[in-house]
Amino acid sequence: MKFRDKQINFITLLVSLLLHAALFIQFSNTAMSSSQAQAPVLDTRISLNLLKPVKKKQQKVVEVKPLKPKKVAKKKIKKKKKILQPKHEQAVAPKIKKEVRRKQTGDLAPIRQRYFSTLLTHIEGHKYYPQSARHRGIEGSVQISFRLLANGSITGLKANGGPLILRRAAKSSVTDALPLPLCPPEITCPMQVSYAMQFKLR
Repeated sequence: MKFRDKQINFITLLVSLLLHAALFIQFSNTAMSSSQAQAPVLDTRISLNLLKPVKKKQQKVVEVKPLKPKKVAKKKIKKKKKILQPKHEQAVAPKIKKEVRRKQTGDLAPIRQRYFSTLLTHIEGHKYYPQSARHRGIEGSVQISFRLLANGSITGLKANGGPLILRRAAKSSVTDALPLPLCPPEITCPMQVSYAMQFKLR
């Protein structure tokens, strides 16, 4: 076949295909329109006015009351009441004490002097002057001190000052005089006694 005959055959085939396609499209459109016309259309719309309104339940609001803290019972502490003394009484009290002391010391002074003189007289009655000190002409004053107890005994006997021979004589004089006269009830014992024992040649 010639080239020209081939072209003619191709054109005719193409035209026939186009015709068939056009017919098919037209047929399908008509079928669709008929099916749509025959199918009943249902009205699915619902009137909202027919429905009863739904009442919303009101939620009850419960108020939560805060818990009150329990009161702890406090123990009552009894305070001791201070007894306030008047100022004038407080001022007068020391004065009264001083006056009482002065009266007591004033009353006891003669008693103490009498007892002290009795005590020295008793010790002097037992004093001795060593013969060796007399021959050599030794004189002097010895300071005697001791603590007198209530039963007439003594503690802490000391002799200071003067020659050694006289100090020894003074100590032995006090120890020879024991027991010493007892303290009167008005004077408190033990008491400290100190005096100067004199050694003089006549």
